[in-house]
Amino acid sequence: MARYDAAKARFDEVTEAVSAKEVQSEQLALFIKCIKEQSVPVAEFDSQLWASMVECVTVGVEKGMTVVFRDGTEMRV
Repeated sequence: MARYDAAKARFDEVTEAVSAKEVQSEQLALFIKCIKEQSVPVAEFDSQLWASMVECVTVGVEKGMTVVFRDGTEMRV
């Protein structure tokens, strides 16, 4: 029974990971579509473009900010 439980737990982990990757892929496809539809370079802030790229922004105590992109990339600014 322990082997089954371990295998089931691992199966559930992998299934969740696959689902997360599928969601990420859909989001990326939407982002690429938005970029391709742009006929001119982005000259002003576009909230829809921002929302499609950025997961969150954390403002630090010492004037620093960390931008976390939807693909997991973090950039300190």
